Amino acid sequence: MDEAEWLACTDPMPMLEALHKEDLASERKLRLFAVACCRRNSHLFVDALSRHAVDVAELFADDKADDDELDAAHNSAEEVWKSERYGWEDLTDAELAAAVAAYHATLVSADLAVQRDLSL
Repeated sequence: MDEAEWLACTDPMPMLEALHKEDLASERKLRLFAVACCRRNSHLFVDALSRHAVDVAELFADDKADDDELDAAHNSAEEVWKSERYGWEDLTDAELAAAVAAYHATLVSADLAVQRDLSL
């Protein structure tokens, strides 16, 4: 992907694929990209745990949270989107996607590596 294609692109997946293929993005940059995507859609969060997970993911990217804090936020975010107690049948697809995005923003390093290999 050249600069003109990058600037014209409106879909983040080809952008992420280009960063991955060219090895241009560090784990920190990818995590902050995920955080930025979550923040852009934070109005769709229906719970405080997802918001907290995004906050912790950002702190972790900046070395202000440790592995245990990230893991706890990850587990909480996973509980949110997998739990029926949040009444997912009443949520819109966008609200559910926001909860899943918060979960993915908290993936630990090993999980990120696996995710990148499987999906990109």
